[in-house]
Amino acid sequence: MYIVYKINIALLLSISIAMAETSYFFSDKESKAILNQTATEKTKGKSAKTTYKLSGILFITPKNWTVWINDKPYSSVGQYEDFSINFVSKQCVNLTINNGSSITLSLLS
Repeated sequence: MYIVYKINIALLLSISIAMAETSYFFSDKESKAILNQTATEKTKGKSAKTTYKLSGILFITPKNWTVWINDKPYSSVGQYEDFSINFVSKQCVNLTINNGSSITLSLLS
């Protein structure tokens, strides 16, 4: 009796799926295309303005330090995509950002 019941439910589900109307939902590929197009349209004509916030400096020596910029740690070992770190002291950090500009970030006293 239990096996017959499971078969009837499986048969009912397969019939209801076959009789279902066309879905109005997008496939994964279509959804990604729509989202990418929307993101492109939002940034079109606008230059992305990035803000740099210095959260902290752990300064041991000029060649051994860690800084937190936009709440992410960066150490004296490594290269970064968004900027390059030119100089670190106990109070400030000098960066060169992707557009070639040099900026200095200081800790608030």
